[in-house]
Amino acid sequence: MTRMGFSIAATNVDQYRETIERLRKAGKVGKGLRKNLRKQIADAGKPAVDDVKQTVLSIPITSHGGGGAQRRRYNVDRATTERAKRTAARRGAGLRRTIASSVAIQQTAKGIKIVTRSTKLPEDQRSLPRHLDSPKGWRHPVFGNPSNWVQQQGKPYFGETIKKHAPGFRRAAVKAIEDTIAQIEQ
Repeated sequence: MTRMGFSIAATNVDQYRETIERLRKAGKVGKGLRKNLRKQIADAGKPAVDDVKQTVLSIPITSHGGGGAQRRRYNVDRATTERAKRTAARRGAGLRRTIASSVAIQQTAKGIKIVTRSTKLPEDQRSLPRHLDSPKGWRHPVFGNPSNWVQQQGKPYFGETIKKHAPGFRRAAVKAIEDTIAQIEQ
């Protein structure tokens, strides 16, 4: 599985890990505090996630000639059941919209990351978020036709966008951790 992530390094990573561990050991009280901490961190990261989604959706289209209709037909042809075919015909989401919907905050005991969840993309397209983020772009056959290859341009949308939000996100996450520690120690 290809995963693209951006970790905001902070001196408080150990503090975050210790806090999560203390909350796990605190039982029922800790469960409520952990849920509250996760919500505060998710709320703090929402502007960065929303900005990444908006940025990827605003990447200019570099090809012409009805790609949306072709992509919809291609997705319908790949569907294996009648229900899946109807869903593919109705949705017809493009690459940028699919990548935007896969951006999320991931919180674990090890830390906090903003990631694109490639499992939300079709299996043969899971490396595309990384390629689209690269100015070099990538080469690919047009809808699987091995005799017709094109170069697709990418545009950085992920790391640069998140870096703009990093200081505010970091401050809010540290404040949430410190508030949670204060509640534990009461």
